[in-house]
Parts: sequence; C-alpha cells; structure tokens
Amino acid sequence: MKYLLALIFASFALTTQATGAEINLIWNAETYTPPFFLGHSAATPGSSVRVAALAPGAGATSQLQFRWWRNGQFLTQASGTGRDVLTFTADDNGESTITLRLNNTSGELLAEKTLTIPASQPRLVIYENNPLTGISYSQAIGTGLTLAKPELALLAEPYYFSRADVANKKLNYAWQLNSQKLTTSADDGRAVTFGLPSEGGAGENTVTLSAESLSNLLQAAKRTFIIKFGGSSFNF
Repeated sequence: MKYLLALIFASFALTTQATGAEINLIWNAETYTPPFFLGHSAATPGSSVRVAALAPGAGATSQLQFRWWRNGQFLTQASGTGRDVLTFTADDNGESTITLRLNNTSGELLAEKTLTIPASQPRLVIYENNPLTGISYSQAIGTGLTLAKPELALLAEPYYFSRADVANKKLNYAWQLNSQKLTTSADDGRAVTFGLPSEGGAGENTVTLSAESLSNLLQAAKRTFIIKFGGSSFNF
C-alpha cells in the first residue's frame, strides 16, 4: 500500500510541474494621468481594473481554462475556457491579490501566478500654466510659491481619478482663497488665475482645492498651498 501511494504522488507531481508553462499578468487601471506621464496608472477606490494573462508556450487561448481568484475568493463568472482577461472594480479595502491557475481542457494544471495590485488614492497635482510656454509639467507646485508677476495661471491635474469621469467632466472642483470660494471658468474648473493686489504690499494667502467625482463617492482629493506676494522668496 505504501508503494502504491508513492507512485500516485510521483505521477501527480510530474503532471503539475513538467509542462514548463509560464504566466505573465499585466494589469492596468482605467484612471487618469496627464499627457507625457511616464508612470503606471493606479488602482483607486471605485476604479475599473483590467488584468490580462499572457501564457506563451501553453497553447491556444481558446483551448485553455483560466481560473481566477481575487483576495482568496474564486471568481466563477470571470473564469472559464479562453477567459484570459479579468476586469473588476477596486474597492476601498486595500490592495487586491489576484491569482490565476491555468489548466488545459483535461483539467491538468499547467501553471499558477499571483499578482498583488497596490491600493492608491486619487490626488491633485497643480502646475503653472504659462500662456506662452504651456503647462509646466516638469515642476509641480509644492507647499507654496511666490507670486512675482502680475498674474499667475494654475492648472490642477486629477491624478488617478476615473479616466471616464475626467473625459466627461464629471469631477466637481472647488477652489478657495482664505476660505472664500473662488469663481472659476465654467469650461474648465481645474484652472484658476491669481493676480497681485492693486494696493501693493506684502502678504500671503492660503489656497485650497478639492475635487470629487459626481458618479463615484469613493473618489475625492484635496490640496492646500500658500501663495506669497511681496517680501522674500518662497520656494516651490
């Protein structure tokens, strides 16, 4: 009996490990990043996330069974023959751990892969929008800046908000100057222009910008910075 069990175990080990198949999992979140951004999109609460499986050498996709798990839960509807793409909505409970088990049509396990997708939050990054040279994407506004010219135009970029919400203008932007609401362009609530006070002098103002999605309550962000005018320099 012991000999028989040993043979069965050895046979199982060969069938699950001798295939040499490999899986590559590539993921992408449908979240916004500005033009020329070189980084990866981020999965934020309520965003759509797509995971694609590439299995070179395993055979035709239509002849393979893809069995998907997310955070330990088997995804029945997403799994099946030829189902090499998983799409899900990120929640606010943290990162997502995705596991894929690849089988042939006989049910033989060919390979297994696990991927962890980190959790992120939408954020607002603010840039100077020069009328002559355009948006200064190389230098974001930090905690403050000095207004050293008559006018300063700024533009906020809503990183990692839903790409569709940004494209369809379904984000609500609210600018405040020292707790007073600012009126912005009806065409683009991301943009605002500040000017030096006509009476001159020196001082500083606190600027707050908040943004929230009109279609997803889980997506919101806020930024605060200081604009200083007159007096000494204030670094970005």
